Amino acid sequence: MGVREPFRRLAHTGPPQPGHGREAAQLAHAALRQSRRQDLPHGGDGLWRSDHAFGAFYRRLAARIGKAKAITATARKLAVLAYRMLRYHMPYREMPTADYDKLQRSRILRGLRKRAASLGFELVDTSTGLVM
Repeated sequence: MGVREPFRRLAHTGPPQPGHGREAAQLAHAALRQSRRQDLPHGGDGLWRSDHAFGAFYRRLAARIGKAKAITATARKLAVLAYRMLRYHMPYREMPTADYDKLQRSRILRGLRKRAASLGFELVDTSTGLVM
């Protein structure tokens, strides 16, 4: 489905009838929302097996919330990135999976430290014996 397909669908709703202007606008808006809902998940179809940050993001989400929602979330993340690149003329900086995994590991450790501290414990690195 092309980029302009949702707008073509709107063109087929016809002109608003007298006294029904608001309903026609609502129908047109609903048609656009429905087409977005159908088109958005296709943006993340091939990412599940890629060796990039988007693939790692998808795999992490798929394990937690399921494949269908993970595809939609990944497609949304990709759409937001594309919008920001076009809107603010930002270059695309690709993050390798190793860097993404390193960031994710630091996020997990930070959460574990906070959780352990709230329960009155400390995390200790078993290899060095140092408090993390």
